[in-house]
Amino acid sequence: MLTRDITCINCGTAGKIEVLGNNNISSSCIFPYKGHNPFSSNMHYQCPVCEMMLLVDPMTILNDDIISSLPHLTMQERFNRWIANLSWQASLF
Repeated sequence: MLTRDITCINCGTAGKIEVLGNNNISSSCIFPYKGHNPFSSNMHYQCPVCEMMLLVDPMTILNDDIISSLPHLTMQERFNRWIANLSWQASLF
């Protein structure tokens, strides 16, 4: 029943992640665990509101702070950011 507080970096929703198992917490505030990346060791949690996949470093779970995460962007989102960055750079010249 060990839980940790987490805040979605995309929409700002606050909730909890399951560390050992939660049977007594409402499912609306739980960020479900969706697996991990064996190469980067990041754990994947999904925001229940905006459904953004969040990458969490497993070492941050050991701290007492609210967990900060990195958004996991889809290929289309990365492409849109790249185009926006490219157009911003072109405006400099």
